[in-house]
Amino acid sequence: MNAPRPSDDDFMDDDRDLRDLYDKLPRNEPGPGLDARIRSRAHAAAQADQRARAARRRLHPAWAIAATVVLASGLLLLTDLSQQAEPPAVDAELAQPPQLDGLAPAAPPELPPELQAQQRRAAPARPAPQPFSPPADLQFAPQARAPAANRQPPAETSPPPPAATAPAAAPPADPVPQAGSARRAQVESERKLGRADAPHGVATTAEQQIERVRAMLKAGRRDEAAQALDALRRAWPDYRVPADLRHLLPDPARSP
Repeated sequence: MNAPRPSDDDFMDDDRDLRDLYDKLPRNEPGPGLDARIRSRAHAAAQADQRARAARRRLHPAWAIAATVVLASGLLLLTDLSQQAEPPAVDAELAQPPQLDGLAPAAPPELPPELQAQQRRAAPARPAPQPFSPPADLQFAPQARAPAANRQPPAETSPPPPAATAPAAAPPADPVPQAGSARRAQVESERKLGRADAPHGVATTAEQQIERVRAMLKAGRRDEAAQALDALRRAWPDYRVPADLRHLLPDPARSP
């Protein structure tokens, strides 16, 4: 069996004594003020470095834009100079002005004096200018301006005999009966055409129209039924409306 170990209290007391001795010994370490100065300088250096980096970052885009502008302007200037230095070639024939001497008509040759004399003899003589004579109305103008007392009244001329009168025309016929008969014939023809051309679903007889009116009354459409009955009376004025539908007519038309 192992012997029991002694307690650690004795060793711990010795350690405390050694620690106390070490604390009392002089130290060669720097003081806290030096540490504070070192920290402040390091912080200032870090701040300066950050500012320099920010300035560099700002300058880089500006320098890039300036370089781009300079490069573009240089290229444009070079292209303009090259175009001015090399003008387009012009054909020598086109550069010379056209010579119009050969295109001008040649002057006619002069005739000999003998032929000129013959032409003058053969030319017709110009008529001599005649003296100007005023027209007749202007010649008698002084007489017209004479006073009225010296004038003589013109002789009275007898009117010409009347021409033979034509035979009296027949009196025109009375147009009123003819217009009335023509109007009635036109109305009858339109009514017949309207009945013949009526589309599918539209009543072509008075009885069918009456059935439609009654169907509208059963459906509760009184106004439409009255309008349909009025249209029936206009289309067939001689038709007698049944007694059960006369209440739809206006008061003057209800009498049988």
